[in-house]
Amino acid sequence: MTQTRKTARAVSLYRNAEKHIRAAGFGWELDWQRRRSFEALTEQDLLRESAWVVLCSGFREAIVRNVFDYISLCFCDWESAAEISRHQRTCIDTAAWASATEENFKRSQASQI
Repeated sequence: MTQTRKTARAVSLYRNAEKHIRAAGFGWELDWQRRRSFEALTEQDLLRESAWVVLCSGFREAIVRNVFDYISLCFCDWESAAEISRHQRTCIDTAAWASATEENFKRSQASQI
């Protein structure tokens, strides 16, 4: 397959995915992402978004949504990786205390460190 055909195929797949996302009612998220500026991305933004993705990979999104503000507080409001590292035991222990599935949360966090 030529590079031109690969590019055309990728564009076609993207447009198809975009159509399905909009049809499912999530077009607002695509629009929000397009307005985001990579230059404006901070370490705090990256930590917060990464934490959201990691937590949603192991827990239902509705559960994460309910506890994310608390979890954020436990992890220094995602101030910096250095700050979280300095207080990692406190961060993990405090977050696990509030978790309905404490053992699963500790295991998932320990594997991330």
